[in-house]
Amino acid sequence: MPFTSKTVLALFLVIFVVIPSGAASAGNAFQDPEGRFELDLPDGWKLLPQTDTTVFSFEGPEKVQIVLQYVPDVKDREELFGKSVDLMRGGGVPDAAPEGELSDMEVSGHPARLGVYSGYVTGTKIRLYGLLGGVALKDGGAVFAVFLNAGNRKPMGEKVEKVFTSLRLPGEKATGVSGRTAVAAAAEEKPAPFVHDLVTMEIPPGWKEQPKARSFEKEVVGFFSSDRLSGATLLIACYEGFFMNMPKAIDASRKTVLASIPNAGPVAVTKDLKTAAGRELVLITYEGTQPHQGQDVRMRVLTATAKGGKSYVNLLLFVVPNLGPAASEQILRMANSIR
Repeated sequence: MPFTSKTVLALFLVIFVVIPSGAASAGNAFQDPEGRFELDLPDGWKLLPQTDTTVFSFEGPEKVQIVLQYVPDVKDREELFGKSVDLMRGGGVPDAAPEGELSDMEVSGHPARLGVYSGYVTGTKIRLYGLLGGVALKDGGAVFAVFLNAGNRKPMGEKVEKVFTSLRLPGEKATGVSGRTAVAAAAEEKPAPFVHDLVTMEIPPGWKEQPKARSFEKEVVGFFSSDRLSGATLLIACYEGFFMNMPKAIDASRKTVLASIPNAGPVAVTKDLKTAAGRELVLITYEGTQPHQGQDVRMRVLTATAKGGKSYVNLLLFVVPNLGPAASEQILRMANSIR
């Protein structure tokens, strides 16, 4: 199976354990049951069953969806907007680029940024347009994304933009947009090459290489931490030898996970993928808990195993579950670049 947006979407959907939706709307107003935000929906729109208490998907009769993610402690509109771009790129449009300038504004008195990005779905000639935004609220911020095509972009664009501009704190009166100004989109950072005798690949912006611990297995050739995915770490391990193969490399990845999280188990497996170089790629997501300050903290490890030019390569991305689609976007980008 080729590396497509469906692959990314499937990985995104299994990132969370499905929970029932406890939210309800009064009229066209939707209020987050945890009291973090409120917005106005068009007639006929509804909240779909949630998969995480910070992620909301609203769908209308036109089958267009609004995706909103509440991010605690992030109150910078530029950073929130960047997360909406990550959401689009992680949804299978890795080349998404801005269409003209962005707009900074106040939405009901809250700093906000809105813009349109577009790009082709991986492996297709389908062009998607993302109406993307971020709004800084009291204790965090809202990341907003709607994906449209050439046919529904014009009729749906204004309708979903009204939803964005209605974002506010619960109980506040929606006062609309003020202070709208055009701003240039930030220059895109390019991935950095990672070159080793056994593997060549690309590391997305925001990752910094760290010294390898003495406790690491000898096959670990790279260790990175992220300044964009809070608390995330990445291991790159290479396995060579005449008798090495994909099943053995995958088992080595599993053992590395269990060495850090002994009670971890697989929650999703995606096979029959190919890297950009045309080599086999297998993705496995593990979940487990680790003790921290007297409590069990839930952890997730996204793993990718692929055949490189001179070795079998394991990528292990250790994250907390609420990082959402950004984590899957990162490991897929890296795995796809292995050669």
